[in-house]
Formats: sequence, structure tokens, C-alpha cells
Amino acid sequence: MSTLTIAHLRETLAEIHDLNAAMSVLEWDMEVMMPPKGAEARGEQLATLSALRHRLATSSELDRMLTALEARASELDSSEACLVAETRYDFLRATRLPESFVRRLSEAQSAGYNAWLTARAESDFPAFRPHLEKLVDLQREAAELYGYEGSPYNALLESYERGMRVEMLRPLFAQLGECQKNLVARITDQDMHQRFDWLGGTWPEDAQRRLSLRVLADMGYDLDAGRLDTAPHPFCTHFDIGDVRITSRYDAHDPFSALFTAMHEGGHALYDQGLDPEWRRTPLAEAPSLGIHECNSRMWENIIGRGRAFWTRYLPALREAFPGRLDNVTVQQIHEAVNRVEPSLIRVEADECTYNLHVIIRFELELQLIEGNLAVADIPDAWNALYKEYLGVDVPDDAHGCLQDVHWSHGMIGYFPTYALGNLYSAQMFEAALRDIPGLLDDVASGNLLTLREWLRQKIHRIGRRMTAPEIVKAATGKDPGAEPYLAYLESKFGELYAL
Repeated sequence: MSTLTIAHLRETLAEIHDLNAAMSVLEWDMEVMMPPKGAEARGEQLATLSALRHRLATSSELDRMLTALEARASELDSSEACLVAETRYDFLRATRLPESFVRRLSEAQSAGYNAWLTARAESDFPAFRPHLEKLVDLQREAAELYGYEGSPYNALLESYERGMRVEMLRPLFAQLGECQKNLVARITDQDMHQRFDWLGGTWPEDAQRRLSLRVLADMGYDLDAGRLDTAPHPFCTHFDIGDVRITSRYDAHDPFSALFTAMHEGGHALYDQGLDPEWRRTPLAEAPSLGIHECNSRMWENIIGRGRAFWTRYLPALREAFPGRLDNVTVQQIHEAVNRVEPSLIRVEADECTYNLHVIIRFELELQLIEGNLAVADIPDAWNALYKEYLGVDVPDDAHGCLQDVHWSHGMIGYFPTYALGNLYSAQMFEAALRDIPGLLDDVASGNLLTLREWLRQKIHRIGRRMTAPEIVKAATGKDPGAEPYLAYLESKFGELYAL
């Protein structure tokens, strides 16, 4: 009887998954291919599908199914029991939001994204301001509907990093902020006289794309189950294990930006392609948090992509992509170039030492917005002041400031802390990978990136939501997640590079 009931539950969950996938297809198209005049209709389409998904995810039929399964919990195997528990969690959270609210939020998200595109291109925050005001109001409303203890921001964090709280982030970010600002100060005090004249000129986009595809293939990204496109703000999306797509963007004056972007999004894609196919179209074939998802992308982008071992193998590929430009450039020069520490304006282009400072700034602003201590109209001034305080840089315009990220245009408040958490998880997990695979860096230096992918597949990807993010990290490393492995990684890497 339990098998039949689980089968019925899976049928309902598959329908919810398919609606999610259909929405993701429309969102992918909106960010990659949709003509501008399609924005209004796309917003209506997404709102309709959001309401239908919500209706199914909160139905009395689903509730009765879960109740029946919960009454017979002893008959279920561990995966089935986990599926019931995770579905109940999702059900309870979804039922706190009325369908009318879900529709309003979806409409505001679509309108907000399209307004952001224009505002960012024109560096015109006032044009985006009314949309952001509506989205912030909706997120405050969502926090009240969800319910919370402590800060209302906790209710929003739960959507991205389950169990995380402001009370946990404050001391963690204070530690990271102090340690990383001190490290940056020590580095920028050094007069390294490093010269990167060879980075001048332009670097053809088609060559950058070919190099990105070559590295993605070596990482194990299955292009028969994915594709690489271009978008204003790079992202990864998946409709199924067999259809996981990524986007990148290209800078004609930087031969590395597109590659590291592709490796970052490729790290996300490897996670989604590596989920347990036995449980596809159910919550067990999902990541338990965005922080653990970011663990993968940050590991591939930074620990691997900006590591010396990687360039031992891929400097020849770089020379092949840009013939005649790099014949006299060494691995050491590449390693120094891709690890330059320089306080900057753009988060996605930030070096490892300063990246978390960008995240902390966004966390502080979001917290003030949701707690009612900052008006949307005051965001540009507050943003610019924090960039001066944390990074010592002057923000020239809003396109390079508060309009640079896509997240707020989607109403995704509470997301940014997961980037810093992903950094912490990545260092701790990679430390464990080196312990488990003593020859891992030799594999990377020889171009064998699949060793790491397979380790991640077993330690993270296949687990899905059977464990929480902290449980996954502890199971793989033997320790609770913490900041120390990441800070030690930064000290070791940049201490060597800058002779600290």
C-alpha cells in the first residue's frame, strides 16, 4: 500500500516539477532570447503558471496524501520517509502564501526584471526605483505571511539557506569582514611591481567562447544535456537532469572573465546534472540550499580555475585560443594575473580576497530594507558609502553600483549571503577532497578534472535533499561548517603570491 501511495505522491510532485520547469523555460527565454515587446505577455504567462503551481503545491489532496504517508512512516524506507518530510516542509511553507500574493509577486518580478535591464543599461536608478519599492514591500509582506522569530529577514533567508538566521550571519560576517579587510590591506601595501602589459588589447569573443566550451567539457559538463548562451547577468538554470543550461558574458578586454564565469556556472550545472536520476521530478533531486550549490561553483571558478595546477594544463589551450599573444607568458605570470587583489566595483569580477566584502555590503543593505531602516530611494547613497568604507572605492554611477546585480529585480532578497557561505563550504570541502584524493592536484595539472567531479557527485550531488547543507559538509569533512578553512586557504594562497 505504501508503494502505491508513494507512487501517487510522486505523480503529484512530478506535475509540480513540470510547472516549475515550464516557468524556468520562459524565464530562460526572457533573459536570453525574448524580444523587448514580449515583456508584458511574459509577465502574464509566468503569473498564471505561478498561480497554477501554487494551487497544486497547496492542494488538500496533497495534504491528505502526506497525512496518510506520515501515519505509516514505519513502512517507508529512508528515502521515501525523507521525500515525505521534505514535501511536508515545502507544503507548509507554500500554504502560508495566498495564491493572490503569489500572482502579484510573479507579475512584479517580471516587470522588475525588464525595468532593471533598461535602468542598468542607462545607469538610471530612479527608473528602477518604483519596481524595487514594490518588490521590497512584497518581500516584507512575504516575511509576515511566513512568520519568523527575530528579524523578518530570517523568513526570507529560509528560502535560500534553510536554518540560517541573521543572528548566525552577523558574527560570521563580522569575522570575515575584519579578517578579509586586514588581508587586503596587507596585500595592497605591497609594492609588487607586477606588470601585465600582455593583457592589453582585445580578445575575440569567439575564441573566448571556444576556450570556455573546451574547459566545460573537461569538467564533465554534458553538452548533450545543456548549452552555453549569452545573457546580461550570467546564470544557470535547469529544467531536468537532462536539460541544464548556462549563460556567460564576454569582455573584449579580458581573456579570463568569460572563462571563469563559464566555470562558475558550469559548477552549478554539474550539480544539477549530477542529481540522483532515480528521484528526478521530486524534491530529493534538488539541492538543500543555495550555499551548497555555490560551494560547487566557487570551487570550480576559484580554487580550481585560479589555481596554479589548472594553468599548468591550460596555458597551452590559452595560447591556442589566442595565437601569438601568449608565447612568452609563463604559468606563474598567469597565476599572478588571475589572482590580482584589487578592491573593485563589480561583485562578479571581484578577486577572492575582496569578494565576501561585496556580499556583506548587500547583506547589510537588504537587512536594513526589510527591517524598515532604509528607504529604497536612499539605496544609491547607502551603497556608495559602504563601498567606500569596505573597499575604499568611489562608485562612479549606478550601473557600476546598486544596479549591477539582477537579484533584486527578481525580488530575491535573502539570496546574497549564500555566496559567502558557498565560499566557506568550498574551502572546507576541497580540503576534504585533497585528503581523500592525494593526487587530486596532479590530476588537475594533467587535465583530468573528472576526478573532482566524481568526488563532488558522491559527496554532494547525489545526496540531494536527503541531508541539509551543514550535514553534507560535516559528513564529508568531519567538522561543522566554519570560516577557518576558508580564511586559512586565503592566507596560504595569497601569502605565497604576495610574499606576506
